[in-house]
Amino acid sequence: MKSSSFITGVVLGVILMLLAFFLFSMFSSTSDTAESQIQNEYNVPERPVFNVDTDIVKRIQFESRVTATGRAHARREAAIVPQIGGIVTAVPVRDGMRIRQGQTLFQIDDREYRIALQETEDRLLERQIEYNIMKAGPTPDAVVDATTLALLDELEMRFREAEEAYARGDLHEREFTHIRREYEATRTYFTSRREEVIANKSGLSQAERAYERAKLNLSYTTVRAPFEGYIAQLDIQEGMMVQTGREYLKVVDLL
Repeated sequence: MKSSSFITGVVLGVILMLLAFFLFSMFSSTSDTAESQIQNEYNVPERPVFNVDTDIVKRIQFESRVTATGRAHARREAAIVPQIGGIVTAVPVRDGMRIRQGQTLFQIDDREYRIALQETEDRLLERQIEYNIMKAGPTPDAVVDATTLALLDELEMRFREAEEAYARGDLHEREFTHIRREYEATRTYFTSRREEVIANKSGLSQAERAYERAKLNLSYTTVRAPFEGYIAQLDIQEGMMVQTGREYLKVVDLL
């Protein structure tokens, strides 16, 4: 009885093992077939076998640079042309240099212009002395010539006649106003502006203008930047003779 039960158990075990093997074979075949169909349908390549290197992810600053060709246009530019001629004694700038407004661009020998300024200053002093002498002595009529005095007398007589005619109603108001203004303007010039007449007669006015011109020419020996910018097209060096009307460099503002 026991022997029969043992044999039955063994048979059942073998049957179960065969059934399990059969089911596993079917599942594996079905899985491979399905995977093969997916690969064929979606063109999925077979899984390769290779080594993979790993590294630690770090945060870095990414720089992007772009190189291009273009042309820069200056917002403003000035051609530097000297107002006077002479020998250049200093050029403290170079091409491409950034400069500020009022900075010296080049220096012209100023010795001759200093002498000219001193001469005009001496002449001005002489004319001031002569002016003071004339101002203290003559009357207003003495600083004008005979022709001017005759003109004043004629204008005054004409004005008096016009005044009487206008009072009688024989002269139009517009014509009378014209004669009166002409007379008053001439009389004011030769009386109230007595000092100006004396200044002209003494030569003081001319001496003052000559002095201011000499002082201006001396200031022109230092050529300065008209605004902040960069030096361009520099064509000047120490020892060169510069002339008025010629361009020797540019100042450009690229900002």
